[in-house]
Amino acid sequence: MYIAKDLEQKENMALKVNQSTGKDEVGRAGRCGAAIAGLATLLALAPLQAFPPAPYFTVFGDARDQFGALIPAGSAAVVLYTDAKETSRESLTAVPGADFNYQIRVRIDMLRDSSPSYSSQALVTGKVYTLGIESGGKVYYPIEMASPPSVGSASERRRINLTLGIDRDGDGLPDAWEESQLYQGGIQPGAEGWDLSLINRDGDYDRDGVSNFKEYLAGTYAADAQSTLDLQIKEKMDEAVRLEFYAIYGKSYVLQVSTDLKQWADAAMALKAPGAADAAPSQMSLLATSTGVMSVYVGADPAAASTYYRLVIR
Repeated sequence: MYIAKDLEQKENMALKVNQSTGKDEVGRAGRCGAAIAGLATLLALAPLQAFPPAPYFTVFGDARDQFGALIPAGSAAVVLYTDAKETSRESLTAVPGADFNYQIRVRIDMLRDSSPSYSSQALVTGKVYTLGIESGGKVYYPIEMASPPSVGSASERRRINLTLGIDRDGDGLPDAWEESQLYQGGIQPGAEGWDLSLINRDGDYDRDGVSNFKEYLAGTYAADAQSTLDLQIKEKMDEAVRLEFYAIYGKSYVLQVSTDLKQWADAAMALKAPGAADAAPSQMSLLATSTGVMSVYVGADPAAASTYYRLVIR
């Protein structure tokens, strides 16, 4: 725009010179006009560029089956739909140290006037969408999609955990898991089926101080007060400490350490003792591929007066 304006000023100047001198200024003005025409042609041929895209809106979380196990990476994909059409999809992942197994980034339409869309998949903030889990060629809608969410603002990250199954009583727990807990607790279905009101998300059926939902996440029995997550120190060595806990298939575990019970930090875990011939590199998280007792080794801090450990479960 500034170049065109500058050329226009030169053209006017050439015309003025022409009127005062009458010497070949018409040619100069003509060449200037040709330059303007050439510029116009160039602008017309060049594709218009949109404003730089806004930061993504990101939705992420854990996708679990109806019994609380993380759905294995590579076996399914999370699909985002708007207006009953697929907008984007991402395969489930298992990134070490990450606290999610899916993440979808959505371009945000900035609604700039006279600016073409930089992506046909850009969505407007507030647009309602639905998430589905596709596996084996079929799409399953998580119980959290009973109330479809809407697109957030640019750069916002929103966690939405996805749970497969049916939730007839709408308490956020899959019916199949609730039924299994009642059966384990000795409760049988009546003439009208299972009384799912006995187990709800925030309740504590076995009164062990752990909510039913946390038992669902941990993989412990909500109807058995003796079924708890128990982390024990089994052995102390010069360079490491061996810890033991009962791992549940499909659960991801992160070990955290503290010296004051206030500040906690993730700690690397190894499945073999330091110096073992077949020792593998330490990991920041462990995904249980079976159910049973698991031993892990964590580095010891000889300078610390006391060290505390805890497990974070997904």
